[in-house]
Amino acid sequence: MPRGTVKQTGKVTSGGFVGGRKLYHQRASQAFPLLVRQAIAEQPIYYSELAKEIGMPNERNLNYVLGAIGGELKSLAKKWRMSIPPIPCLVINKHTHLPGNGIAWFVPNPKTFLKKDRAYKRKVMKMMLAEVYSFDKWDRILDEFGLKPAQSIAPPTLIMSKKIRFGTGTGEGDDHKRLKDYIATHPEKIGLPMSAGPGTTEFEFASADTIDVLFTYRSQWIGIEVKGAQSDDADVMRGLFQCIKYKVLIEAQQKFQQVQVNSRVVLVLGRPFPGTLLGLKHTLGINVIENVEIP
Repeated sequence: MPRGTVKQTGKVTSGGFVGGRKLYHQRASQAFPLLVRQAIAEQPIYYSELAKEIGMPNERNLNYVLGAIGGELKSLAKKWRMSIPPIPCLVINKHTHLPGNGIAWFVPNPKTFLKKDRAYKRKVMKMMLAEVYSFDKWDRILDEFGLKPAQSIAPPTLIMSKKIRFGTGTGEGDDHKRLKDYIATHPEKIGLPMSAGPGTTEFEFASADTIDVLFTYRSQWIGIEVKGAQSDDADVMRGLFQCIKYKVLIEAQQKFQQVQVNSRVVLVLGRPFPGTLLGLKHTLGINVIENVEIP
């Protein structure tokens, strides 16, 4: 059973996705609790990431999954005589940062929406996402559908790990240092042009905290947290939370230096990303680049 699979009790009416015989019905039952998790965290999720978490080989087939969820929510809204925001709008394209055209089904004027440019669509999506985030009955809907909340977003053994509780990590081994230096001189590995490098290693903030690598490209500061090939799962989990900390520190530093606040932080791994931490990564919205090899 793929991670994220939830118990189905079939409380919704016949024809709904819960208890449906089609594969996309089953995947909709897996996906909906994950979307609720993302809504509560106020964090969109890429199509590719959602597909990976529910074990779908082709993210393109998510249109059937999300359509089933959207249709059932519309039916439930009529039954309850209330407005339920379109939670499928949380799922976005990695390049456009917009949902697919199927989301037009939920906007007031679909034809106009489809004809407009991306700037207009982003404004509409911003309003729709605000409704999804502020909606306080997602747990009640899960119960109506006979579904359980998403499983724990990290294994309890990692949560209780001494490395996590005391923040000791695994230290900077040789593989960590080599990967850090390599990334600093190869900005293309994180999607930047070569002209953006070299990055500053061990950049020190006014708080005296340091980040592995910092690139300044145009008006944006891009922070890089590195975990080498020898890092264990607990250290990778620690890296996810470090990315949250460094984004806050970068923006505080930008304010301190009176420059435009514009930042992002990336976790770079010299190993595969552990599947048991996918839910945590998606909930926190961390950009991870895995399996980076040093020539």
